[in-house]
Amino acid sequence: MTYQTIRDYMYAHRSEITADLFRLSRIPSVRSDAQPNAPFGTECRRVLEEAVSLSREYGFSSAIDPSDMFALTTLPGDERTIGLFGHADVVPVGEGWTITQPFEPIEWNGCLVGRGVSDNKSGVIASLWAAKAIRELGLPMQSSLLLFTGSNEESGMADIRTFRDTHPMPDVSLVPDTRFPAGRGEKGIMRFWAESGAVLHDILSFDGGEAFNIILGNLDVRLRYRGDLYAELSSANAERIAVRRDGDEIVVSAEGMSKHAAHPEDSINAAYLAAKLLADCQSLHEDDRAAMAETAGLLADPWGGGFGIAADDPELGQLTCANGMVSLKNGHLRLSFDVRYGTTVDSDELERKIDARLSDAGWTFELNSNRPGFLIPTDNPYLAGLLDMFGSLTGCEAKGNVTGGGTYARYLVNAFSVGTELDASRPDLPAGHGGAHQPDEVICVDGLLNAAAMLTMMLLRLDELLHK
Repeated sequence: MTYQTIRDYMYAHRSEITADLFRLSRIPSVRSDAQPNAPFGTECRRVLEEAVSLSREYGFSSAIDPSDMFALTTLPGDERTIGLFGHADVVPVGEGWTITQPFEPIEWNGCLVGRGVSDNKSGVIASLWAAKAIRELGLPMQSSLLLFTGSNEESGMADIRTFRDTHPMPDVSLVPDTRFPAGRGEKGIMRFWAESGAVLHDILSFDGGEAFNIILGNLDVRLRYRGDLYAELSSANAERIAVRRDGDEIVVSAEGMSKHAAHPEDSINAAYLAAKLLADCQSLHEDDRAAMAETAGLLADPWGGGFGIAADDPELGQLTCANGMVSLKNGHLRLSFDVRYGTTVDSDELERKIDARLSDAGWTFELNSNRPGFLIPTDNPYLAGLLDMFGSLTGCEAKGNVTGGGTYARYLVNAFSVGTELDASRPDLPAGHGGAHQPDEVICVDGLLNAAAMLTMMLLRLDELLHK
């Protein structure tokens, strides 16, 4: 059975595949407060129920795990197991959507647009249709397939940790959540809060952002109104900044450009824009100016320079340090940070450096999480088999990828992240639109169909390797 035959199968079911992805993408599965049987909120529970319903409609055995954190779908085989790991939760929608509303997905110029159509409900659907193709086309698969659909990947990964602790580990797994041909390494991810020592006086609110892993794109700062302060701010004419009066308050609005925290190139942090303006404002209370100057220094570049932690790993690349949320707590400014670092960086030393840097400024360090990365050797037989097959099918040089993004692969054994889009031509969109964690998130339909076919071929290749 050839790759072209499997591609033909996917294209013959184009309308069903897109409809299935829309079913999941209409559910606003952003994490919210825990409820009974819904540890990550009712919508995250609902998307698991929809994934189970969809799998059962196609004749698969599927159920939500007793933990209520994930769903498992199976295609029985022998004692060897290949896992497929996708997630159906999504990041907050953010602002600036222009093509459709985030949870009203549409097809537009050969692409699907909506929150989660790419990251990562496409991975759930591609996995389901790969299993469906294997069964309906009678493809030679001896191993059992296990399809995992998670609901907490974007906000903690308690789902995959629970799976790891309570279920047998598959012999080898694919995680359709990055790009082709196959991932062999991921950076470590550390998340923390930095809090100012001094209480702010003129600044009443400095609140924005919804997630660690989305660079802060828009921010409104509210200050006590004073004539001299308003006059100085409104005459500054800072780029991407608007200043207006709202009764007894001054509103400073900053418009940046959000991106995934793992890929901060060309991003513009809105909190940095606001802080830079306010740090230079002589009419502002001196404690507020000092806090803003410190904030601007910490946010000046997303490569860790503000903390003195810049590093370049020979395999995993440059350390990133991105801000996603800001807030005031009892008058103290709080900034969230998402740091992605290579395996040559000592994670404990990284914490110590950041703590010392903040302490010297009179700020405090509050660790949220710290998960080291991993790097699979290039001679891993499963990796080598996947790359060889991909290269022979596409005619492209196939090398193992590394990524700053965090996937379920870091909690599994012999796990390789792969893509959900292949050989796709995306339409032009404004900067800051179309990507994962951005407004107007898109996936090309042809790219999704090709990816589902390639995923199927990869499953067949892994099955061969398991039974050599």
